[in-house]
Amino acid sequence: MKKNTLQRSLAISFGTYTFITILMSTMFFLSDGFSTNYAPTLDALFEFLLFSMVYGFSFYIFNIEKLTDSSKRIIHFCLNLVVFVLCFVILRGTFSKLSFILASVFMFAAFYLIAALLGSLIRKLNYLYFEKK
Repeated sequence: MKKNTLQRSLAISFGTYTFITILMSTMFFLSDGFSTNYAPTLDALFEFLLFSMVYGFSFYIFNIEKLTDSSKRIIHFCLNLVVFVLCFVILRGTFSKLSFILASVFMFAAFYLIAALLGSLIRKLNYLYFEKK
């Protein structure tokens, strides 16, 4: 596997930050109530930035040569899961509701599974495309 560079990690981080910010802003503007309680605040944007930075730099885990591929994937998943749940719990301000924490865990697991499947499909298509040439 190629070494991740700082430039690639920053590109992943800021791409993720842009996606999350656009998604949350769109959800706010499409909501019926148009309540300012759900508008992305500076605190929320900072939390999105922290999550995006951890996500972007978490790909360095795959460069550790002493770990097996499955342990790298598990560490990557757990690190991002913890940061995701913390960001959403802090963003919501709900530390005591177990149902909200479980919902955020299941939501992250679904996003991670979809991203892993898409990444696998893209790698397979690239392999098939470049293999024929």
